Amino acid sequence: MFGPEEPIFRRAYFATNLVRANEWDLPGPPVLIDRQIISDLLDAASFPQIVNDVGDRTKDATIAGYVVIGLFMMWRFPDLHGSRAMGGVSLNKAFHFCAYIARELGWRYGDGASLPKGETKIKECWNRYKNVAHLWAAHSWSLAVPGGDKRSIYRDHLPELLSAARYFQMFGREPILDKKASKTKESILGADIWHVPDTFRALLRYDDDPSVYEDAPLAKALRAYVAK
Repeated sequence: MFGPEEPIFRRAYFATNLVRANEWDLPGPPVLIDRQIISDLLDAASFPQIVNDVGDRTKDATIAGYVVIGLFMMWRFPDLHGSRAMGGVSLNKAFHFCAYIARELGWRYGDGASLPKGETKIKECWNRYKNVAHLWAAHSWSLAVPGGDKRSIYRDHLPELLSAARYFQMFGREPILDKKASKTKESILGADIWHVPDTFRALLRYDDDPSVYEDAPLAKALRAYVAK
């Protein structure tokens, strides 16, 4: 999720966390450290550097997830965005919405830093993480569904996370975006996404009644965006 196109970073992140998990004496059988893990550790940056890098990547990837959620809510609950539904659902609307929640509503990350306010940066986040955006959308869905659990990325919650990610994956592969040049529709996610295995049932917890989401931050932001 943090380095979809960077296998060296993924291996370094996995190796350092694997060793630290052994140091923490977590429940379960000990994990054997093989030669590949040792090699990856030798090539890796220091753990504090990796933590800082992961923090920056998490912020950018979260925006990609917001883009998917914004598109989903616009598509699934068109009444929530009223006149802005005219012309259909588009990535540009989702980019503009993400900029709006930062610029006008002052949304911030967990560490207090502001979300990106410019659409250029938002597009960069999307282009870098769009092939894992369905995973980040599933992780951030707790912002849109009442009673959602923000611990979705933890090990005990992974089955639920991956089921939601598979739902967003299937949604992302549906042709809903208008392609004006050819007067056809295209999907949000391309063919090169990180596929969630079919063994996970596509399941997203939501209610067909939009009023259920009146107090959910993303739904409130979408209504404010419409009213602007």
